[in-house]
Amino acid sequence: MTTPLTPSPQVRHRLAGAMRFEDAFTGLPVAARLDVRAETLPIVRDMPLLPWRAVPVADGTYRFLVSRNTAMPVGALTITVTAPDGEYEANEACLLTLPLPIAGAFPTRSDYLVRCTLFPTRRLRLPPGETGVIGRILNGAGTPVAGLRVRIAEAPAPIAAAVPHTYTTSDGTFLVRLPGLRAITGSPPVASPRTTASIVIELINPPAVPVPLTAPVFPLALALGRTTTLLITVP
Repeated sequence: MTTPLTPSPQVRHRLAGAMRFEDAFTGLPVAARLDVRAETLPIVRDMPLLPWRAVPVADGTYRFLVSRNTAMPVGALTITVTAPDGEYEANEACLLTLPLPIAGAFPTRSDYLVRCTLFPTRRLRLPPGETGVIGRILNGAGTPVAGLRVRIAEAPAPIAAAVPHTYTTSDGTFLVRLPGLRAITGSPPVASPRTTASIVIELINPPAVPVPLTAPVFPLALALGRTTTLLITVP
């Protein structure tokens, strides 16, 4: 006696977009665990359930999918990104505008790829040998200053607009990665070892108000190949 085969139900997924989150300083995909979601959608029947969560996949992207008869959202969606372990923050808007344009006659992977920038916090552990600065900014009353835009670069000033930036968090702290500033020692020792660099800093109260420093005095000598901690005061 044979048992008739029962077809298994099939679920068809349609891809809305694949989000890739990149470190503001290295441009590399963020390896930290992320929660990626859209918390508001158009008020239309058969939209995805809220929050509409992206699915992480092995290529480092987070994919927004719709299944079965779920309607594909249309328009600009604000994407909320959080790192449960706190290594990154999304300090600038990240949008997914649907439907994504198809460049050619047939869709390609790049047509669905949307890049967004994330900003590392002091909780991120830098790889060995990378130069970094952890800072905390306090005002004259000793209160942490949040939301300042911070740039650090090798002296001399001024800092070029292309230099990557970050932002101070709610406790006034920031992390600036300087992967391009590396110690040069060598084994055997090189003729001109380099273990320090002189740096300058720029603080901006967005969108464009410069913030003066009280202390320390810049340019400042920075040890290369490790993370330096600074306490910065502003008026």
